[in-house]
Amino acid sequence: MASADCGAAASTDLDLPLLANVDAFRVRHYIIRLELGDDDLQHQNAMRGDVMLFVSPTNAEQLSEDRLKSRKRARKEHDRLILDCRDLCVQKVEAVTGYDDGHLDSFLHSFAERRDHCRVARWHALPRIPLTFETRPWSLDIQLGTTDAETTSSPFVIRIAYEVRPCGMSLYWRRDYAGNPCVFTSASPINNRALFPCQEPPVAMATWQAVITAPTGCTVLCTGDRNGFVLPTEVPTRRKSHYFYTSMVLPMSTFAMAVGRQWKCVELVSEDAARMRRPAVCPEVVESKCNHVPYPCHVARGDVGPSYPVASSRRKSYFPRRSSMSPHGPPTLPLV
Repeated sequence: MASADCGAAASTDLDLPLLANVDAFRVRHYIIRLELGDDDLQHQNAMRGDVMLFVSPTNAEQLSEDRLKSRKRARKEHDRLILDCRDLCVQKVEAVTGYDDGHLDSFLHSFAERRDHCRVARWHALPRIPLTFETRPWSLDIQLGTTDAETTSSPFVIRIAYEVRPCGMSLYWRRDYAGNPCVFTSASPINNRALFPCQEPPVAMATWQAVITAPTGCTVLCTGDRNGFVLPTEVPTRRKSHYFYTSMVLPMSTFAMAVGRQWKCVELVSEDAARMRRPAVCPEVVESKCNHVPYPCHVARGDVGPSYPVASSRRKSYFPRRSSMSPHGPPTLPLV
């Protein structure tokens, strides 16, 4: 196992390399868990996380002739899963076991199951076995040959535990116009690889569930079908876990999050107003056949979408200032 140094000089190229072997494997679903430190966002880059990837072999019928030739050349390395990854301290890579193929197949084909927050804890409760991996400057290389199943010919599940490094460019740590610390994704077309390992080529679309844990009093926002909600706990804690999900297959570049204090959310258009402005089913959907892959069509069901954040101050703009916070070394976090 090797690890790329955080202090290594970043590439000066404007184009980020896309190294994920999407011709061999496709991640169909992500379960993302991100946890901020206990310091109320005061220390920069105090975040750790783990991501669970539900992977399927690429269907050869979906590939063009040129990509099929590339796929044939890559069969010699069919026991490797390569993910786009940058400036993450990867601690563990494990193969999830203890489930039957029918259970996994049902999960991947049921949108109802993939939006159920209870499924997150159930998948994480399953046994796991360690895998050999190597972190490179722009990728995470996982050896699949150590698993006890035919992982390269049937869907499988991988869990990756890691910590976000201070030099990662997927997150911005700033202060909003009220002077409170906040953190948000960079909104780059291809740059979530320093937030969690993933497949970043636009053709690699997937659904996801996300649990973001932050100190009590923080507002947590994330892309998804609906506004997030706080997961229930048996005892009061200083931290709250916020749950989000999407049932539409999307590129991972569309995943975005923001965490801040003293924010409140407002609806630019209420659900009632949206229903009055347009029919439940758009005429275009009725008159023409949708050509996208099967998923709950947001256009057809007339979704309004999540609310937008505003700072609870009298300033007109809620966008964070460009000046960064004073760097403090990230506090020590418990190992995963």
